[in-house]
Amino acid sequence: MVARLKQWFAPPVFEGDLQRTHRANLLNMMMIAALFLIVMTFFANFSDPQTPIRNFVIDIIIMVIIFYLRSRLSRGSVTFVACSALIFGFLFIIITIISDGTIRTPATSLFLLWVVMSSILFELRGFVLATIATSLAIIGLILAQHANMMPPPVYTVGLIHWLVLTITTGITGGLTYLAYQNTQQALTRAEQEVTKRERNEQLLEAANDDLRRYVHEIEHLQAELRAQSLSDPLTGLHNRRYLNEILARELVRTEREQTRLSIIVADIDHFKIINDTHGHQVGDTVLVSVASLLQKYVRGSDIACRYGGEEFLLVLFNTTPDNAAKRAEEIRQASAALCTQSEHGTVMLTISFGIATYPDHGNNVEELISKADQAMYQAKRAGRNRVTIWQGE
Repeated sequence: MVARLKQWFAPPVFEGDLQRTHRANLLNMMMIAALFLIVMTFFANFSDPQTPIRNFVIDIIIMVIIFYLRSRLSRGSVTFVACSALIFGFLFIIITIISDGTIRTPATSLFLLWVVMSSILFELRGFVLATIATSLAIIGLILAQHANMMPPPVYTVGLIHWLVLTITTGITGGLTYLAYQNTQQALTRAEQEVTKRERNEQLLEAANDDLRRYVHEIEHLQAELRAQSLSDPLTGLHNRRYLNEILARELVRTEREQTRLSIIVADIDHFKIINDTHGHQVGDTVLVSVASLLQKYVRGSDIACRYGGEEFLLVLFNTTPDNAAKRAEEIRQASAALCTQSEHGTVMLTISFGIATYPDHGNNVEELISKADQAMYQAKRAGRNRVTIWQGE
């Protein structure tokens, strides 16, 4: 029995619809309070022998209506119950005042409770309409009483009046407090949402900063990897891959500008003997010193590459074969001063050079490099340590 009563008094809950559940909870509380008020009024009327029978009938009808609306509320008819409860409550207040025969009855104070209920259930619209309806009802009742259109007043001060006023005041205060509590809870939730949103924004901004930093690091690493993939790790010169990427493009530009482009292939003489006699570490030192020498004799627009092993390649833009030969000769003479010490003695080196020029000796990259390489081998066969311009087979 107790469990069934708890179930009946418990408000319905609508999953995923917080506003509808909130309104149902308010309606459930108001109907329970109204039922309690009507029951107490019904039994209190017995203490007043002058209470007319119609008052008991009205109380019973109101209780039946409350039970009916409560059953509709449990089935989810929230809007219907809200409108019906306000309409029946309004009519109940008017009928009670008419039954008492005077506007001066404590039942008039129920209009205040009715306005509060209307405001809570339908917000500003409910407040405005309820205030207008209450004002019109009161002025109508006052006029009806002055026109002797109401029954003779049955008005004696007793327990029933104290009870009505006490319950009305308590319910009104309770509803006002409940509305205040709901407002405070809404404000607290709003503040929590704002705090949560700000925290999420801060976390998102921190994540974006981390992401930007990671992207910058990745781009930096990619740039480093690309630079490493296009340069020789030992000498620091460009490597063959870089040459293959840029030379074809530069040859097209040279053709468009109708200028010359010379390629110098330089090969260290007897480098294998240096490695075998003095060791590979000394050989690496020789390669580094030759690379440093080449960098001193190239312009900022020229390209110096380690083409492979002990072979180097220079690309000289806007340079004729003779000027390229002069540059190579300067490098050859400077290389004679390069000396590397080892435990087996001093390493002296010489370099052989081969030169091919666009468009004099070829019209594409492969042909120019091939002919410069052939010219270098011609220098080797002629005794090494010399500069040779490709002259044909």
